[in-house]
Amino acid sequence: MRLLVVLFAVLTASCTDPIPSSPPDGDIPPPDVPAVDPIVITSGDGITVISVTPVSDRTIDIQLSTPNIAEAATTHGNGIRVTLPPDYATSGKRYPVIFDLHGAGGGSFLTAWDATVLESIVSGDAADVIVVVPDGGKNGWYTDWLDQTIAQNWETYHLTQLVPFIDRNLRTLGTREGRGIMGISMGGFGATRYATDRPDLFGAMASRSGAIDLEHATIQTAVIAPSILFGLPVFGAYGPYFGPYWPTVNPVRRASRLGTVATFIYIGAGTDIAEVIVREATLSMHRALDAAAVPHVFEDYGVPGETPYGVCNGGHTYMCSVYAFAVGLPRVLGVLADPQ
Repeated sequence: MRLLVVLFAVLTASCTDPIPSSPPDGDIPPPDVPAVDPIVITSGDGITVISVTPVSDRTIDIQLSTPNIAEAATTHGNGIRVTLPPDYATSGKRYPVIFDLHGAGGGSFLTAWDATVLESIVSGDAADVIVVVPDGGKNGWYTDWLDQTIAQNWETYHLTQLVPFIDRNLRTLGTREGRGIMGISMGGFGATRYATDRPDLFGAMASRSGAIDLEHATIQTAVIAPSILFGLPVFGAYGPYFGPYWPTVNPVRRASRLGTVATFIYIGAGTDIAEVIVREATLSMHRALDAAAVPHVFEDYGVPGETPYGVCNGGHTYMCSVYAFAVGLPRVLGVLADPQ
């Protein structure tokens, strides 16, 4: 589960010759230069912006704070990485937005995605989208925790603060039909959980090697062990809370809620222990969706091998997450562009 991903445009010009009031006869005036849309990220929606750092001309990192999340629960301080469409600065258009959730084990918005790789995927047929990668904590599990000794209200923060914050600061479509959520490993659980909790917010959901079934004994071990390692007991406390709490946050129990959400599930055929574990959890969700008669795409992509982004051995690896994201993103965007 270790798997763990404004724009400042300054236009300067110099001219030593005077500019005539009108072009000489026979001269063609230069074409209009598209205006560059400056990205100004402001605090609001319960979120305080601490800093905005350009990573490239299309990707920015935004450091922020919220009373819902203690800094001690985050990986590198709470933040988000945002990758913009290639023409965002000049188009004036509004775009669908995808929230992509990272996995457990210390991943964060700073390490979940290489900006160059993400930008190469957000291009071509999949260019018209804003991708937001928020911090989900060292072992946050995209849940409001019972024990608030260290404030961890990840679901409240992401769904009631971050979504409107992004819609207010960027040119999103601002609608359910224009909003999707994806995730890897722990983030696959988070994407599925958020979509089952708030189908009114998301038109599409995609899980990549998601740890979806919280009533699977090995997944429970995978949740608890990092909690002990990081000293942050997930969902609140060990022992008595776990018995009754697992089912209440298990998306498999609420598969029918995805009936109005375009659902995509990806899993590899790697033999590493992490992928073997999440494979069983993913199959549980697949069976639950079938039982609830919820249409969905289930893709066992096996062992793709060499891909445009590197080698994917079908396992629980960064390159396989990138591969599944690259496959899934155009499909999710196709749904968001045409909800039917």
